[in-house]
Amino acid sequence: MIEKNNFRYLRERPIEYEQNEYGEIDVRLTLAKGPRNFYSFIRQVGDELYFQGMLKPDLVVSDSRLSSLLMVGFRKL
Repeated sequence: MIEKNNFRYLRERPIEYEQNEYGEIDVRLTLAKGPRNFYSFIRQVGDELYFQGMLKPDLVVSDSRLSSLLMVGFRKL
């Protein structure tokens, strides 16, 4: 929909979450993966800072990315 309506956007890196036996996102298991996931998260935060600096959005919507919401708060400081 965004592409069809010619809105500006930037693609983000894919993210991976661990899932429990019911197919739900398991934060505990994701955090247990340790440095690999932490490194990915830090890269996402850097990307978000860069993207928001380039696009200067009036609105940011996030369905699952904590990094998007953190950077909105960070940019307001």
